[in-house]
Amino acid sequence: SLSLVSLPLRSPLSFRAACARALTVWLFFCNTILIHTVTSQTAAAKAPTIPIASPSKPSPFASSASAAASAAAGPPRRPVAAATHNNSSSSSNGNAAAPVGDRGAILRQLLEEEEAYARLLSIYHACYSGPLTQMSKAVDPILSPADASLLFRNVDIVLNINAKLVADLRTRAASGNVGEVIVAMVPFLKAYSDYVSRQSHAAVRLEKLLQPHPQHESLIRWLDVAKADPKAQGYALSDLLDVPANYVTAFEKRIQRLAAATPASHPDHSPLQRSLALLQDVQAHLAAAAKQVKNHDIIMAVEERFLLSPKFLDAPRRLICQGTLTKQCRNA
Repeated sequence: SLSLVSLPLRSPLSFRAACARALTVWLFFCNTILIHTVTSQTAAAKAPTIPIASPSKPSPFASSASAAASAAAGPPRRPVAAATHNNSSSSSNGNAAAPVGDRGAILRQLLEEEEAYARLLSIYHACYSGPLTQMSKAVDPILSPADASLLFRNVDIVLNINAKLVADLRTRAASGNVGEVIVAMVPFLKAYSDYVSRQSHAAVRLEKLLQPHPQHESLIRWLDVAKADPKAQGYALSDLLDVPANYVTAFEKRIQRLAAATPASHPDHSPLQRSLALLQDVQAHLAAAAKQVKNHDIIMAVEERFLLSPKFLDAPRRLICQGTLTKQCRNA
């Protein structure tokens, strides 16, 4: 438009024509810009929005196949919130409730682990402790009654406790309320003290019985046949001997996981907390029993050092200290 204005003008009519032409060009230019802007905005509004995921840094240990699979899978899906036990997003007292999926998975795992432990106890009792205990009562047994008592202690009692627990858990698992079952069963775990306190002695004795010796040949052959039996599922006696000894600690960890996933508003919260307190009492009872057995062994070792065998163990005694006795001169 400036070029048109700067042209030499011959008459006022030419000047007015030039101004009109410049105004026409300027209006056309503005109209073109306005149409382009409106068209761009309309196209942007109609275009679909495509989310762009931020690229994640690949692990240096990931293979090319796994990287390709991750790229094809795209961003992870947002997890769907699970309903709580009372079908509400939060409890009435404002405490955040743990998702049922998490607690339900822990509860199912608890039942599966208890059932697996029950199967091991059944194999232990049916294939080894039961037959050998019965055979120890024979006239010429392959395992003496003293060894049978040391090795197997009260396995039958432990088996009954676990069988009752599994049956009750199966009954209550559908409702998800198992706290009362657990709190009622925990005090009976003190029965493990007899087995746990003697377990180290039993392991040492079994190792000696499995060593090649003419007196052990019958027992070794019998144990090999028992292990080959399909009922044993390939378990040897030495594999099952430690199973009851480690149960209480493993069970306490399972209850701790379940209690951590149980909100304060859940009916199981209070029973599970009581169960944990009772389990600490059970652990203290087991530790005291093991300490008593250790004290018994020390006193027996001291007794064996005396020539006249003073029978220290005839009365309850506790070792205070031991060491070298030195006579001191009274005049010193």
